[in-house]
Amino acid sequence: MNKQIPVSTIMSKNIIALTRTDNLERAEMLFNKYRIKHIPVVSRDVVIGMLSYSDLLKISLADAAQDDYNVNAVVYNAFTIEQVMTKDVETIDSQTTITWYHTNFSK
Repeated sequence: MNKQIPVSTIMSKNIIALTRTDNLERAEMLFNKYRIKHIPVVSRDVVIGMLSYSDLLKISLADAAQDDYNVNAVVYNAFTIEQVMTKDVETIDSQTTITWYHTNFSK
């Protein structure tokens, strides 16, 4: 692999994203529909956080539920995207070369 190529040549281009006003039920639907494990949370075009499928699992009580109502919906409505997402994520410019990224972030 040519390590002097920009990250833009290998990164995903059709990004599924959430906003801080989306709810966790929408997030779960996107995780399931697109079979993905992480969704960036954006404000305009700026990444403000990252929500992972495991973040949802941490707050979900579905496995322990034995009642007839949807526990996930109840739990999801008790939290906002901003409360559950990872904040202060590191981002890089799409023109950053892979060599620079590898040298500075692979430790």
